[in-house]
Amino acid sequence: MSMVSEPRAAGYLEDIIQLAARHEYWRAIDLGRTVLARRADDPALHTLLGRCLLAAGDGRAAYAHLQRALTLHADDAEALILFGDCLARAGQLARAIQSYDEALRLAPDTVAALTGKAMALVGLHRLDEAASLIERAERLAPGDAETARGRRLVHAHQVPRWHFPMVNEERRNAAFEKAIRAAVRPGDLVLDIGAGSGLLSLLAARAGAGRVIACEVNRPLAEIAREIVAKNGFSEIIEIIPKASQQLDPNVDLPRRADVLVAEVLDSAVIGEGALETIEHARHHLLAPGARIIPARARIRAALVESLPLWQQGGVENALGFDLTPLNRFQPELIGIEDRRYPLARLSADRELIAFDFTGAEPVPYAARCTIEATRAGTAHALIYWMTVDLDAATALDNRPDLGDGGRQEPFEHWGAFARILNPPRPVAPGDTFPIAVHHNRQFLEVLIS
Repeated sequence: MSMVSEPRAAGYLEDIIQLAARHEYWRAIDLGRTVLARRADDPALHTLLGRCLLAAGDGRAAYAHLQRALTLHADDAEALILFGDCLARAGQLARAIQSYDEALRLAPDTVAALTGKAMALVGLHRLDEAASLIERAERLAPGDAETARGRRLVHAHQVPRWHFPMVNEERRNAAFEKAIRAAVRPGDLVLDIGAGSGLLSLLAARAGAGRVIACEVNRPLAEIAREIVAKNGFSEIIEIIPKASQQLDPNVDLPRRADVLVAEVLDSAVIGEGALETIEHARHHLLAPGARIIPARARIRAALVESLPLWQQGGVENALGFDLTPLNRFQPELIGIEDRRYPLARLSADRELIAFDFTGAEPVPYAARCTIEATRAGTAHALIYWMTVDLDAATALDNRPDLGDGGRQEPFEHWGAFARILNPPRPVAPGDTFPIAVHHNRQFLEVLIS
Protein backbone atom coordinates (compact mmCIF):
# COMPACT_ATOMS: atom_id res chain seq x y z
CA MET A 1 0.00 0.00 0.00
CA SER A 2 1.34 3.42 -0.96
CA MET A 3 2.34 5.73 1.88
CA VAL A 4 1.14 8.65 -0.25
CA SER A 5 -2.58 9.33 -0.43
CA GLU A 6 -4.13 10.22 -3.75
CA PRO A 7 -3.79 14.00 -4.11
CA ARG A 8 -6.81 16.16 -4.51
CA ALA A 9 -7.50 17.17 -8.09
CA ALA A 10 -6.87 20.76 -7.08
CA GLY A 11 -4.39 22.04 -4.57
CA TYR A 12 -1.68 19.41 -5.04
CA LEU A 13 1.00 22.11 -5.22
CA GLU A 14 -0.17 23.51 -1.89
CA ASP A 15 0.05 20.04 -0.33
CA ILE A 16 3.64 19.65 -1.50
CA ILE A 17 4.53 23.15 -0.32
CA GLN A 18 3.10 22.45 3.14
CA LEU A 19 5.05 19.20 3.44
CA ALA A 20 8.24 21.01 2.41
CA ALA A 21 7.54 23.80 4.90
CA ARG A 22 7.50 21.12 7.64
CA HIS A 23 10.80 19.75 6.23
CA GLU A 24 9.08 16.50 5.25
CA TYR A 25 10.94 16.54 1.97
CA TRP A 26 10.73 12.88 1.05
CA ARG A 27 6.95 12.82 1.65
CA ALA A 28 6.71 15.91 -0.54
CA ILE A 29 8.86 14.22 -3.20
CA ASP A 30 6.76 11.04 -3.11
CA LEU A 31 3.59 13.10 -3.48
CA GLY A 32 5.09 15.13 -6.31
CA ARG A 33 6.18 12.03 -8.19
CA THR A 34 2.69 10.56 -7.84
CA VAL A 35 1.19 13.71 -9.34
CA LEU A 36 3.90 13.80 -12.01
CA ALA A 37 2.56 10.55 -13.50
CA ARG A 38 -0.49 12.52 -14.60
CA ARG A 39 1.00 16.02 -14.99
CA ALA A 40 4.38 15.41 -16.59
CA ASP A 41 4.44 18.82 -18.29
CA ASP A 42 3.65 20.97 -15.27
CA PRO A 43 6.66 23.34 -14.87
CA ALA A 44 5.61 24.42 -11.36
CA LEU A 45 5.57 20.77 -10.25
CA HIS A 46 9.05 20.18 -11.66
CA THR A 47 10.30 23.30 -9.88
CA LEU A 48 8.84 22.15 -6.56
CA LEU A 49 10.36 18.72 -6.98
CA GLY A 50 13.69 20.34 -7.75
CA ARG A 51 13.47 22.45 -4.59
CA CYS A 52 12.60 19.45 -2.39
CA LEU A 53 15.26 17.20 -3.93
CA LEU A 54 17.91 19.86 -3.42
CA ALA A 55 16.87 20.19 0.21
CA ALA A 56 16.97 16.40 0.59
CA GLY A 57 20.50 16.25 -0.88
CA ASP A 58 19.77 14.62 -4.25
CA GLY A 59 21.34 17.18 -6.56
CA ARG A 60 21.38 14.90 -9.61
CA ALA A 61 17.60 14.34 -9.56
CA ALA A 62 17.00 18.01 -8.73
CA TYR A 63 19.06 19.03 -11.76
CA ALA A 64 16.87 16.92 -14.07
CA HIS A 65 13.61 18.36 -12.75
CA LEU A 66 14.83 21.96 -12.82
CA GLN A 67 16.17 21.55 -16.33
CA ARG A 68 12.76 20.19 -17.37
CA ALA A 69 10.99 23.08 -15.63
CA LEU A 70 13.07 25.61 -17.57
CA THR A 71 12.47 23.77 -20.85
CA LEU A 72 8.74 24.11 -20.23
CA HIS A 73 8.92 27.69 -18.91
CA ALA A 74 12.24 29.46 -19.54
CA ASP A 75 11.26 32.67 -17.75
CA ASP A 76 10.66 31.14 -14.33
CA ALA A 77 12.87 33.13 -11.94
CA GLU A 78 12.43 30.66 -9.08
CA ALA A 79 13.49 27.72 -11.24
CA LEU A 80 16.47 29.70 -12.51
CA ILE A 81 17.60 30.44 -8.94
CA LEU A 82 17.22 26.81 -7.90
CA PHE A 83 19.02 25.69 -11.06
CA GLY A 84 21.83 28.08 -10.13
CA ASP A 85 21.92 26.57 -6.63
CA CYS A 86 22.11 23.11 -8.16
CA LEU A 87 24.97 24.08 -10.47
CA ALA A 88 26.84 25.82 -7.66
CA ARG A 89 26.65 22.70 -5.48
CA ALA A 90 28.09 20.71 -8.37
CA GLY A 91 30.99 23.18 -8.64
CA GLN A 92 29.83 24.63 -11.97
CA LEU A 93 30.14 28.19 -10.72
CA ALA A 94 30.29 30.03 -14.05
CA ARG A 95 27.10 28.32 -15.25
CA ALA A 96 25.48 29.00 -11.87
CA ILE A 97 26.22 32.71 -12.25
CA GLN A 98 24.61 32.70 -15.70
CA SER A 99 21.46 31.18 -14.19
CA TYR A 100 21.36 33.70 -11.35
CA ASP A 101 21.90 36.54 -13.85
CA GLU A 102 18.95 35.36 -15.91
CA ALA A 103 16.81 35.25 -12.75
CA LEU A 104 17.92 38.78 -11.85
CA ARG A 105 17.04 39.98 -15.31
CA LEU A 106 13.48 38.79 -14.65
CA ALA A 107 13.34 39.82 -11.00
CA PRO A 108 16.15 42.30 -10.22
CA ASP A 109 15.52 42.52 -6.46
CA THR A 110 15.32 38.83 -5.66
CA VAL A 111 17.40 38.30 -2.53
CA ALA A 112 17.94 34.57 -3.13
CA ALA A 113 19.41 35.26 -6.58
CA LEU A 114 21.67 38.03 -5.27
CA THR A 115 22.92 35.86 -2.40
CA GLY A 116 23.37 32.79 -4.59
CA LYS A 117 25.36 34.72 -7.17
CA ALA A 118 27.48 36.29 -4.43
CA MET A 119 28.39 32.86 -3.04
CA ALA A 120 29.33 31.63 -6.52
CA LEU A 121 31.52 34.70 -6.99
CA VAL A 122 33.27 33.93 -3.69
CA GLY A 123 34.10 30.51 -5.11
CA LEU A 124 35.69 32.23 -8.10
CA HIS A 125 37.58 34.67 -5.79
CA ARG A 126 35.70 37.66 -7.23
CA LEU A 127 35.27 39.08 -3.76
CA ASP A 128 34.58 42.73 -4.53
CA GLU A 129 31.64 41.79 -6.76
CA ALA A 130 30.37 39.34 -4.14
CA ALA A 131 30.54 41.98 -1.40
CA SER A 132 28.57 44.44 -3.53
CA LEU A 133 25.79 41.91 -4.13
CA ILE A 134 25.60 40.93 -0.46
CA GLU A 135 25.33 44.59 0.57
CA ARG A 136 22.47 45.02 -1.91
CA ALA A 137 20.73 41.88 -0.61
CA GLU A 138 21.04 43.07 2.99
CA ARG A 139 19.49 46.42 2.11
CA LEU A 140 16.55 44.57 0.55
CA ALA A 141 16.15 42.04 3.37
CA PRO A 142 17.72 43.21 6.65
CA GLY A 143 18.14 40.32 9.05
CA ASP A 144 17.73 37.58 6.45
CA ALA A 145 19.65 34.53 7.75
CA GLU A 146 21.04 33.35 4.41
CA THR A 147 22.20 36.83 3.50
CA ALA A 148 23.86 37.25 6.90
CA ARG A 149 25.65 33.92 6.38
CA GLY A 150 26.75 35.12 2.96
CA ARG A 151 28.13 38.34 4.42
CA ARG A 152 30.13 36.38 7.00
CA LEU A 153 31.54 34.16 4.25
CA VAL A 154 32.51 37.14 2.09
CA HIS A 155 34.16 38.89 5.03
CA ALA A 156 36.02 35.71 5.97
CA HIS A 157 37.53 35.61 2.47
CA GLN A 158 38.20 39.35 2.31
CA VAL A 159 39.92 39.50 5.70
CA PRO A 160 40.83 35.99 6.92
CA ARG A 161 40.27 35.27 10.60
CA TRP A 162 44.00 34.91 11.36
CA HIS A 163 44.40 38.70 11.14
CA PHE A 164 42.70 39.05 14.52
CA PRO A 165 44.91 36.73 16.61
CA MET A 166 47.92 38.08 14.73
CA VAL A 167 47.39 41.72 15.68
CA ASN A 168 46.58 40.65 19.24
CA GLU A 169 49.88 38.76 19.65
CA GLU A 170 51.67 40.91 22.22
CA ARG A 171 54.99 39.07 21.83
CA ARG A 172 54.96 39.49 18.05
CA ASN A 173 53.97 43.15 18.28
CA ALA A 174 56.65 43.92 20.87
CA ALA A 175 59.35 42.24 18.77
CA PHE A 176 58.40 44.18 15.64
CA GLU A 177 58.23 47.45 17.56
CA LYS A 178 61.71 46.83 18.98
CA ALA A 179 63.17 46.03 15.54
CA ILE A 180 61.40 48.96 13.87
CA ARG A 181 62.60 51.42 16.53
CA ALA A 182 66.15 50.16 16.00
CA ALA A 183 65.95 50.46 12.21
CA VAL A 184 64.05 53.73 11.64
CA ARG A 185 65.92 57.03 11.75
CA PRO A 186 64.32 60.47 11.76
CA GLY A 187 63.05 61.37 8.30
CA ASP A 188 63.42 57.85 6.84
CA LEU A 189 61.19 56.63 4.05
CA VAL A 190 59.76 53.28 5.17
CA LEU A 191 58.16 50.79 2.81
CA ASP A 192 55.66 48.43 4.49
CA ILE A 193 54.79 45.46 2.26
CA GLY A 194 51.72 43.45 3.16
CA ALA A 195 50.51 46.22 5.45
CA GLY A 196 47.37 44.41 6.60
CA SER A 197 45.69 46.52 9.27
CA GLY A 198 48.50 49.10 9.09
CA LEU A 199 49.87 48.30 12.55
CA LEU A 200 53.54 48.06 11.48
CA SER A 201 53.20 51.27 9.46
CA LEU A 202 51.89 52.99 12.58
CA LEU A 203 54.88 51.70 14.54
CA ALA A 204 57.25 53.06 11.89
CA ALA A 205 55.55 56.46 11.95
CA ARG A 206 55.71 56.56 15.74
CA ALA A 207 59.40 55.61 15.57
CA GLY A 208 60.14 58.80 13.60
CA ALA A 209 59.74 57.90 9.92
CA GLY A 210 59.31 60.96 7.72
CA ARG A 211 57.02 59.01 5.40
CA VAL A 212 55.61 55.49 5.20
CA ILE A 213 54.40 53.95 1.97
CA ALA A 214 52.28 50.89 2.81
CA CYS A 215 51.08 48.54 0.10
CA GLU A 216 48.30 46.02 0.69
CA VAL A 217 46.95 44.00 -2.25
CA ASN A 218 43.72 43.09 -0.42
CA ARG A 219 41.57 46.09 -1.34
CA PRO A 220 38.99 45.85 1.50
CA LEU A 221 41.83 45.45 4.00
CA ALA A 222 43.64 48.42 2.46
CA GLU A 223 40.51 50.53 2.97
CA ILE A 224 40.33 49.45 6.61
CA ALA A 225 44.04 50.23 7.06
CA ARG A 226 43.49 53.71 5.63
CA GLU A 227 40.67 54.24 8.13
CA ILE A 228 42.82 52.96 11.01
CA VAL A 229 45.68 55.26 10.02
CA ALA A 230 43.33 58.25 9.96
CA LYS A 231 41.73 57.26 13.26
CA ASN A 232 45.17 57.28 14.89
CA GLY A 233 46.19 60.63 13.40
CA PHE A 234 48.93 59.52 10.98
CA SER A 235 47.33 60.20 7.58
CA GLU A 236 49.91 62.88 6.75
CA ILE A 237 52.77 60.41 7.19
CA ILE A 238 51.33 57.05 6.09
CA GLU A 239 49.97 56.42 2.60
CA ILE A 240 48.13 53.16 1.93
CA ILE A 241 48.38 51.92 -1.67
CA PRO A 242 46.05 49.03 -2.64
CA LYS A 243 48.59 47.20 -4.81
CA ALA A 244 51.01 44.31 -4.64
CA SER A 245 54.55 45.55 -4.11
CA GLN A 246 55.57 44.15 -7.50
CA GLN A 247 53.05 46.55 -9.05
CA LEU A 248 54.56 49.64 -7.44
CA ASP A 249 56.19 52.09 -9.82
CA PRO A 250 59.21 53.53 -7.97
CA ASN A 251 58.98 56.69 -10.10
CA VAL A 252 55.30 57.24 -9.32
CA ASP A 253 54.35 55.52 -6.07
CA LEU A 254 57.53 56.34 -4.10
CA PRO A 255 59.07 59.78 -3.58
CA ARG A 256 62.46 58.00 -3.64
CA ARG A 257 63.83 54.58 -2.87
CA ALA A 258 63.03 53.43 0.65
CA ASP A 259 65.50 53.48 3.54
CA VAL A 260 63.73 50.75 5.52
CA LEU A 261 61.66 47.75 4.44
CA VAL A 262 59.15 46.12 6.76
CA ALA A 263 57.65 43.02 5.12
CA GLU A 264 55.58 40.76 7.34
CA VAL A 265 54.78 38.33 4.52
CA LEU A 266 55.64 35.14 6.35
CA ASP A 267 53.58 32.00 6.78
CA SER A 268 54.27 29.19 9.23
CA ALA A 269 56.89 27.71 6.88
CA VAL A 270 58.43 31.13 6.06
CA ILE A 271 57.99 31.25 2.27
CA GLY A 272 54.35 30.33 1.57
CA GLU A 273 53.14 33.94 1.22
CA GLY A 274 55.87 34.80 -1.29
CA ALA A 275 58.46 36.23 1.10
CA LEU A 276 61.45 35.28 -1.08
CA GLU A 277 60.28 36.86 -4.33
CA THR A 278 58.60 39.83 -2.60
CA ILE A 279 61.67 40.90 -0.63
CA GLU A 280 64.04 40.13 -3.50
CA HIS A 281 61.96 42.34 -5.84
CA ALA A 282 61.94 45.14 -3.26
CA ARG A 283 65.74 44.97 -2.84
CA HIS A 284 66.28 45.35 -6.57
CA HIS A 285 63.57 47.88 -7.45
CA LEU A 286 62.26 49.74 -4.40
CA LEU A 287 65.01 50.06 -1.77
CA ALA A 288 67.98 52.38 -1.45
CA PRO A 289 71.48 50.87 -1.22
CA GLY A 290 72.11 49.73 2.34
CA ALA A 291 68.43 49.76 3.27
CA ARG A 292 67.53 48.07 6.54
CA ILE A 293 65.30 45.02 6.02
CA ILE A 294 62.84 43.58 8.55
CA PRO A 295 62.87 40.59 8.77
CA ALA A 296 66.53 39.99 8.02
CA ARG A 297 66.62 36.20 8.12
CA ALA A 298 64.56 33.12 8.88
CA ARG A 299 65.40 29.51 9.63
CA ILE A 300 63.54 26.21 9.73
CA ARG A 301 64.46 24.06 12.73
CA ALA A 302 63.32 20.58 13.70
CA ALA A 303 63.37 17.84 16.33
CA LEU A 304 62.24 14.23 16.61
CA VAL A 305 59.38 13.67 19.04
CA GLU A 306 57.44 10.92 20.69
CA SER A 307 53.70 11.52 20.78
CA LEU A 308 51.16 8.77 20.19
CA PRO A 309 48.19 11.22 20.26
CA LEU A 310 49.87 13.28 17.51
CA TRP A 311 50.73 10.17 15.47
CA GLN A 312 47.09 9.07 15.61
CA GLN A 313 46.17 12.19 13.64
CA GLY A 314 47.98 10.67 10.66
CA GLY A 315 48.22 6.93 11.32
CA VAL A 316 46.21 4.00 12.61
CA GLU A 317 46.87 0.43 13.72
CA ASN A 318 43.68 -1.05 15.12
CA ALA A 319 40.36 -0.08 16.63
CA LEU A 320 38.30 -2.36 18.88
CA GLY A 321 40.43 -5.31 17.81
CA PHE A 322 40.19 -4.69 14.06
CA ASP A 323 43.30 -4.14 11.90
CA LEU A 324 42.82 -0.80 10.11
CA THR A 325 46.37 -0.37 8.80
CA PRO A 326 45.34 -0.36 5.08
CA LEU A 327 43.93 3.12 5.78
CA ASN A 328 47.52 4.32 6.24
CA ARG A 329 47.97 4.33 2.45
CA PHE A 330 46.06 7.63 2.58
CA GLN A 331 47.71 9.03 5.67
CA PRO A 332 48.11 12.81 5.96
CA GLU A 333 51.88 12.83 6.25
CA LEU A 334 52.01 16.51 7.19
CA ILE A 335 49.93 17.94 10.00
CA GLY A 336 49.76 21.51 11.21
CA ILE A 337 49.87 21.38 14.98
CA GLU A 338 48.93 23.49 17.94
CA ASP A 339 51.07 22.00 20.64
CA ARG A 340 48.44 22.71 23.29
CA ARG A 341 46.56 19.72 21.88
CA TYR A 342 49.34 17.13 21.81
CA PRO A 343 51.90 16.09 24.43
CA LEU A 344 55.33 16.13 22.76
CA ALA A 345 58.44 14.46 24.22
CA ARG A 346 61.68 15.34 22.47
CA LEU A 347 63.95 12.54 21.25
CA SER A 348 66.67 14.77 19.72
CA ALA A 349 68.28 18.16 20.00
CA ASP A 350 66.96 20.98 17.80
CA ARG A 351 68.51 20.90 14.33
CA GLU A 352 68.61 23.67 11.73
CA LEU A 353 67.32 22.38 8.37
CA ILE A 354 67.54 25.42 6.09
CA ALA A 355 68.09 29.19 6.40
CA PHE A 356 66.87 32.13 4.32
CA ASP A 357 68.74 35.45 4.19
CA PHE A 358 66.37 38.23 3.08
CA THR A 359 69.09 40.89 3.03
CA GLY A 360 70.82 39.41 -0.01
CA ALA A 361 74.09 38.88 1.84
CA GLU A 362 73.83 35.10 1.38
CA PRO A 363 72.44 33.16 -1.61
CA VAL A 364 69.09 31.43 -1.19
CA PRO A 365 69.47 27.64 -0.91
CA TYR A 366 66.86 25.67 -2.80
CA ALA A 367 67.67 22.34 -1.13
CA ALA A 368 69.52 21.13 1.93
CA ARG A 369 70.42 17.83 3.52
CA CYS A 370 71.32 16.98 7.10
CA THR A 371 70.85 14.29 9.72
CA ILE A 372 69.09 14.35 13.06
CA GLU A 373 70.52 12.18 15.80
CA ALA A 374 68.40 10.70 18.56
CA THR A 375 69.59 11.68 22.03
CA ARG A 376 67.31 9.43 24.06
CA ALA A 377 65.48 6.13 23.65
CA GLY A 378 61.82 6.08 22.73
CA THR A 379 59.44 5.77 19.82
CA ALA A 380 59.79 8.37 17.07
CA HIS A 381 56.29 9.30 15.98
CA ALA A 382 57.03 12.50 14.08
CA LEU A 383 59.53 15.11 13.01
CA ILE A 384 58.36 18.51 14.27
CA TYR A 385 59.59 21.58 12.42
CA TRP A 386 59.04 25.29 12.92
CA MET A 387 60.47 28.67 11.98
CA THR A 388 62.72 31.11 13.78
CA VAL A 389 62.65 34.65 12.38
CA ASP A 390 65.47 37.13 12.99
CA LEU A 391 63.86 40.54 12.63
CA ASP A 392 67.34 41.99 13.07
CA ALA A 393 70.57 40.96 14.81
CA ALA A 394 69.06 41.56 18.25
CA THR A 395 65.41 40.55 17.94
CA ALA A 396 63.98 37.15 17.01
CA LEU A 397 60.59 35.46 16.96
CA ASP A 398 60.68 31.72 17.63
CA ASN A 399 57.65 29.49 17.29
CA ARG A 400 59.25 26.31 18.62
CA PRO A 401 56.60 23.99 20.08
CA ASP A 402 56.63 22.87 23.68
CA LEU A 403 58.86 19.80 23.61
CA GLY A 404 58.54 19.17 27.29
CA ASP A 405 61.78 20.97 28.16
CA GLY A 406 60.48 24.42 29.02
CA GLY A 407 62.40 25.90 26.11
CA ARG A 408 59.70 28.09 24.65
CA GLN A 409 57.12 30.72 25.40
CA GLU A 410 53.38 30.67 24.80
CA PRO A 411 52.57 29.51 21.24
CA PHE A 412 51.47 31.87 18.52
CA GLU A 413 47.91 31.37 17.35
CA HIS A 414 48.52 32.40 13.74
CA TRP A 415 51.92 30.73 13.21
CA GLY A 416 51.89 27.01 13.91
CA ALA A 417 54.50 24.28 13.71
CA PHE A 418 54.29 21.23 11.45
CA ALA A 419 54.55 17.50 12.10
CA ARG A 420 55.91 15.06 9.50
CA ILE A 421 54.34 11.78 10.63
CA LEU A 422 56.50 8.63 10.64
CA ASN A 423 54.55 5.61 9.53
CA PRO A 424 55.19 3.14 10.99
CA PRO A 425 56.59 4.70 14.16
CA ARG A 426 60.26 3.90 14.71
CA PRO A 427 61.90 2.70 17.94
CA VAL A 428 65.08 4.73 18.49
CA ALA A 429 68.14 4.54 20.72
CA PRO A 430 70.67 7.29 21.47
CA GLY A 431 72.95 7.75 18.48
CA ASP A 432 70.43 6.58 15.83
CA THR A 433 70.40 9.00 12.89
CA PHE A 434 67.71 10.08 10.45
CA PRO A 435 68.58 11.65 7.07
CA ILE A 436 66.52 14.79 6.34
CA ALA A 437 66.06 16.41 2.93
CA VAL A 438 64.55 19.88 2.44
CA HIS A 439 63.37 21.26 -0.91
CA HIS A 440 61.38 24.32 -1.92
CA ASN A 441 60.22 26.08 -5.09
CA ARG A 442 60.08 29.58 -3.49
CA GLN A 443 56.48 28.96 -2.43
CA PHE A 444 56.18 25.46 -0.97
CA LEU A 445 58.59 23.87 1.48
CA GLU A 446 58.93 20.09 1.59
CA VAL A 447 60.67 18.33 4.48
CA LEU A 448 61.34 14.61 3.94
CA ILE A 449 62.68 12.10 6.42
CA SER A 450 64.07 8.68 5.53
